[in-house]
Amino acid sequence: MENLAPEVAVDLIALVNSLSDIPKSGRVSYGKTFFNYALLDDILSKVKLNQNFCLMFNPFFETAEENVGFLQAVLYHKSGFKIESPSYYVNLSACKTIQEKGARLTYAKRYLLSTWLAIAADDDIDGADEKAQIEPPVPVQKKPQLPEKNISTSAPVQQKKETSASAPVQKPTEQKEEQS
Repeated sequence: MENLAPEVAVDLIALVNSLSDIPKSGRVSYGKTFFNYALLDDILSKVKLNQNFCLMFNPFFETAEENVGFLQAVLYHKSGFKIESPSYYVNLSACKTIQEKGARLTYAKRYLLSTWLAIAADDDIDGADEKAQIEPPVPVQKKPQLPEKNISTSAPVQQKKETSASAPVQKPTEQKEEQS
């Protein structure tokens, strides 16, 4: 980034510093190793909060049928200055469905942004001890659902009869069902 104007440099530093607290709300396993990562939506949302830059992605594929190409991110500063990321190689040839291609491109965008803007988007498990790497994900506890009560309005409600001779005996109250 040669000839970076001081205003752009100050804004770029502020942008990068604002990206340090992106939550790692995604979780994935690789073999027996589990780790958390920042979702692309969370990264993009944080970048969009910055009023000084606009982020765009440029995919470069030779033709629409081409499955190998490059992805590049571009930050446009409010002054008109443009900062381009290095190109990220993308190979979609192993993808059988459009969903697989979309997932591969999402991964490429997340990886490109996290590398280029110095975002710690993944857990660093390289130096972790073996116990931490093999820890399975914590299952989500579901609230137990109460069984549904079957309330019938057609049956009469019975009341307990008094056994005392002086207490009057009450008749059960009847409720009529409304017809629609």
